[in-house]
Amino acid sequence: MKEGNLLDFSFTEEQELFRTNLRRFCRDRIVPRLDEIEEKREIPDDLIKAMADMGLIAMSISEEYGGTGLDAVTAGIAAEELAFADTSCAIPAFFLIQNAWGYLLDKYGTEELKGEVLPRVRRGESFFAVATSEPDIGSDLASMKT
Repeated sequence: MKEGNLLDFSFTEEQELFRTNLRRFCRDRIVPRLDEIEEKREIPDDLIKAMADMGLIAMSISEEYGGTGLDAVTAGIAAEELAFADTSCAIPAFFLIQNAWGYLLDKYGTEELKGEVLPRVRRGESFFAVATSEPDIGSDLASMKT
């Protein structure tokens, strides 16, 4: 708390250090490859591995299964910095799919499934995917019949 009992929304020293290191990683490893990512329409495997090594893939996975155990604010910092460098690295690889589905499996999955899947996802060896499509409907979940 700061004077006047106002909430302090500043990042912690650890969060600032995380942001600085991630910003450097993005500048040095992602930004120089933006043309390649755009041309191939995919994130290169070695870049995914580097992001996994930094703990950026499925950050919401608990430490028990190889996750970082980082809080939501730090995860937000990661999403922001990755998106600033290249939205395609932030959205599919990190935030929407890997983080959300990683959290759900970690929280509600069986121990067997968590032990089998989560460490591989965390290392960037496997990825969560959502397959929601039906003939004549596409991905409109509300209209699906099966």
